[in-house]
Amino acid sequence: MIKKIAISIIIITLLILGVLFFNKPSEIKTNQGQTSTVTEKDVIETNTTTIDTKQTHNVSIINFVFTPKVLTINKGDTVVWTNNDSVPHNVVGDDLTSLNSPIFRKKETYKYTFDEIGNFNYTCTLHPSMKGVIIVK
Repeated sequence: MIKKIAISIIIITLLILGVLFFNKPSEIKTNQGQTSTVTEKDVIETNTTTIDTKQTHNVSIINFVFTPKVLTINKGDTVVWTNNDSVPHNVVGDDLTSLNSPIFRKKETYKYTFDEIGNFNYTCTLHPSMKGVIIVK
């Protein structure tokens, strides 16, 4: 019985030492020659926060209105317009000539990826009172 307790204590001690050894902070030199401490946890968190995530945003066309009328997105994001009206529409950029959809009918969609930063006004040329803006940061 005493032998089993002694073996258990040794195993627990080795486990604790292993955890302490493998979680030991590392030191790195910065460009200014200063020393900084970095742990494995820091590296994992940094790697997960630098993942480049592009998003898809939706604009609904209903009752002859783009909703939302103004949409702010990030460079590289995609916007999908869905026609929920019973009449056809299109999406044409005022100054962005590549934003130029074909005419699409009810439940059809058009998508465009914005690779430039800026404010992009667009219109349905079939119904010129329908206007919207995509703000790309």
